[in-house]
Parts: sequence; C-alpha cells; structure tokens
Amino acid sequence: MPLWLSVANSLMALGSAAFGVLALIRPEALNGPRGGGRALGECGGSGVRGDVEAARLYAAMYAGRAVPLGLAVSAVAWAAPDGRATALLLGVAVVAQIADLVAAVANRLKGMAVGAAFAALVHATALAATL
Repeated sequence: MPLWLSVANSLMALGSAAFGVLALIRPEALNGPRGGGRALGECGGSGVRGDVEAARLYAAMYAGRAVPLGLAVSAVAWAAPDGRATALLLGVAVVAQIADLVAAVANRLKGMAVGAAFAALVHATALAATL
C-alpha cells in the first residue's frame, strides 16, 4: 500500500474511532447541527421521539464497532499494509462505512453521509491496492 494511502486510511479510521468516543460522551452530537435530521434514537422505526435511552444505546453500539475497528484499521495500515488480514480488515471497514452511509442518508445527516462515503472510498482504494 502506498504511503499516502496508509496515511489516508489512518486518518479515516482514527476519525471514525474519534466519532465513536464522541458518541459515548455526547450522543446528542450525532443528531447534527441544531437537531437537523431525525434523532438517531429513532433508527429502525422505533418511533420513540427524543428517547435518551435509545440514543445512548445507538451511541454505545456505534462506538462498540467504530473504536476497535478504527484502531485496528489504522494499526494494520502501518504494521502489515499488504497482508491478507489487511485486505480482510479493509473489506470489513468498507462495509461498515457503507452501513454508516445508509444510516446517515436515512436520517438526513449530510455531514455524516459525506464522511462515511469518503471513508468507504479511501478504504476501498486501499483494499484494491492490497489485492
């Protein structure tokens, strides 16, 4: 994997992990500026508007995936940039970012959608470079 791609993957992966930590600290921050979009606690059609517990659950679930995956992708981009395990982990990262993109679009969170789309593109480019 070229150096620039390792750097880009690390930045995207660590950014995702940072948002996971932010989600744990302030779940309401994931709702976008001034409450733009529906509350993320409503994901899955729960219909529970403004439910703090649902927002905390979503934030914890997101962080539980984003933090370890982000740290692992960042580490593997430097430790074994051309290995088979790297390709597998990058594939998982692409799928995770696509899932984030779908959730962002469903909740009308433009910033999250753009970030997830860009991260998916970076991870997919790195995946192609490792194969």
